[in-house]
Amino acid sequence: MNTVVNYTDMRVPKVCLLIVLLSITTHLRAQQSMESSEIYLLSEWNGQVRVCEIQGAKLLKTITVSANGDTVKQFIPFTCQTPSLADTIYTIGLTVRNDLETDEVIYFYSGFNDFVQVYIYNEGILEQKLKVGYRVPVNEATFEAHYFYTAFTLPSKADRELVVTIKNRAKKKAEFQLALHSETSFYKTIHIFRDTHTTSILLATFFQGALGFMVLFMAFLYFKNKQVIYLYYSFYLAFCVLYVMLNMPRLTLIGQWVDYWPWLRIYAIEPVQFFSFAAYNLFALELLQIKKADEKIYKIIWVMTVSYLVYIPAILIVQLVEAPAAIALPLFIGSRAIIFPVNLIVIIQVIRKVHSPIVKYFISGLSAFLLGGIVASYCYYEPTILPQFFPALKPSNIYQAGILLEVLCFSFALGYRIKLAEDERSKNHQAYVQQVEANRQMAENYSHKLEEEVLQRSEKIISITQEAEKEKASAQRSELERKLMEAEMMALRSQMNPHFLFNSLNSIKYFIMSNQNDKASGYLSRFSKLIRQILDHSRHNLISLEAELAALQLYLEIEANRFEGKFQFSINVSDEVNASAILIPPMLLQPFVENAIWHGLLNSESNEKKLGISVFDDEGTEDYVFIIEDNGIGRKHAKAIKATRVNTHKSVGMALTESRIELFNKNLNNDIRLEVQDLYEQEKAVGTRVIIRLKVKQEVRSI
Repeated sequence: MNTVVNYTDMRVPKVCLLIVLLSITTHLRAQQSMESSEIYLLSEWNGQVRVCEIQGAKLLKTITVSANGDTVKQFIPFTCQTPSLADTIYTIGLTVRNDLETDEVIYFYSGFNDFVQVYIYNEGILEQKLKVGYRVPVNEATFEAHYFYTAFTLPSKADRELVVTIKNRAKKKAEFQLALHSETSFYKTIHIFRDTHTTSILLATFFQGALGFMVLFMAFLYFKNKQVIYLYYSFYLAFCVLYVMLNMPRLTLIGQWVDYWPWLRIYAIEPVQFFSFAAYNLFALELLQIKKADEKIYKIIWVMTVSYLVYIPAILIVQLVEAPAAIALPLFIGSRAIIFPVNLIVIIQVIRKVHSPIVKYFISGLSAFLLGGIVASYCYYEPTILPQFFPALKPSNIYQAGILLEVLCFSFALGYRIKLAEDERSKNHQAYVQQVEANRQMAENYSHKLEEEVLQRSEKIISITQEAEKEKASAQRSELERKLMEAEMMALRSQMNPHFLFNSLNSIKYFIMSNQNDKASGYLSRFSKLIRQILDHSRHNLISLEAELAALQLYLEIEANRFEGKFQFSINVSDEVNASAILIPPMLLQPFVENAIWHGLLNSESNEKKLGISVFDDEGTEDYVFIIEDNGIGRKHAKAIKATRVNTHKSVGMALTESRIELFNKNLNNDIRLEVQDLYEQEKAVGTRVIIRLKVKQEVRSI
């Protein structure tokens, strides 16, 4: 006799289960002789038979017989109309006899159940135990390539009692479509499955390969350029590939690899989808620069992204605790019901508010993705539609095609974005080249003009000197010497201009070539302004202290930017100093500041490199005092370092400035004094102080 056992408690201890199985087999053996007509004979089948159609299949049902909860187990027939309940372990029993002349391999089909165990008894002794089912790992299953089949050999003229237990998780009802197949029927079924799925599998494999290549390419671009847009896009593509891999059938190598851990298919598919949604949103924010276009849309998309990431652990918890459908299904449907309308609203707002040439590529890709998803969903719920037109395709292939079209559009968008960035870079580089050429031409023209002026004045001096009368020789000589001094001072200033001009060009070039366009633009703006000031100042013998300090401020900002903030500077002018009324020679302070930076601070290993410029009125001497002080390595150490280097920064500005001070004092009968002090602490050089004292005439002081 054959039996079926029904348990209402899914947490039945294994010992109890074994006792029940032993009782079933004992019962089977006890009644086999009386009911031999219920033994299924292989000679009766045509290669396959459903278990529910076998007359000998039985069910052991637990029945409550009293108000105290007493129960008895009763064997009832197992038919195709037997109802299936959730949270129930079913045990089905039947006896099969091979009345043929040859041994037969019998293939057992378990239906779409999670865990199925087949116990094979020979005269009451357990001969074989087989595992099969959707949640059974590959390494424990009979066939690596098939979820729901297992097999055993039935010798000729032999009987075997089969006891089959069915257990499902997550409130899933048992499926009773159990069947026995001959070897021919089994391989015919498998070949039909392969034939109907081969095209779909090949397309899915192509999809994974194409997107896998894009993942690697986007990751390469990220590590090359360090732009997060490529990182977000590579994550999005990677999650799309992972989603398809998790849905590959066990017939494929990837499907078999996934089914070493069957829980991945159960629990990971939904989180992977929402991880891809989150990565997609972050990619869209970067691609379209939405934050610059509309702050409100940017915040909405950020909230959506955070919501996706919050939903992931929530759905994982629901899955792990195997919540009833009353909780899981509304959560699943509700999430979609919220996502699609909100996304539609956001898309409309993006079209309205974001005015970028990239938007058309983004909308095209998104439309392809949504269309593929909608058509795939419709074909899934209406399975007769797709075979009418494309019998070899599955709904998942439509969805994958939509993603591929989306990836193609997004690739165009990224390519266009790269082109825009390259155009901007070329534009900035061209502007830089034009500015450098203009500055070079300006400096060259000015140098030629100064040389001609010096030559003309020298010739005039020689001519006047030769023609001068003896009695006027002394007066004429004095006037000519004064004019010669002015020419020499202008020549000295013209030598300083090219020196300072070309000192900064390499820095601008570096920022342009390294794609630091904002820095290059700011640097170029300050540099051009400083050059104009220097050229303007060089036309005058005297300029105001205010103009000198403004140019010096620009120079220090340029140098600090060029050396990436390796030193700090400050310019302090006391309140009693009227900077606009004090006149000094142009470029009086800059050479000393340059010397302090190059030879004092940049050679220092100190973490805090400071340069201070102070201007104040010395009431005791009625001098205006300029102090330039740094905390560098000192003059002695700087000279030692300079002597060991072949190519060092040659600062001739200090020597030129000392010559100009001498000419200024002699020519204008003024008094500028220079003093350089080495600073020490505990006999160790800790910097240099340059003191310039200017004796200003009384009428200037009283302005």
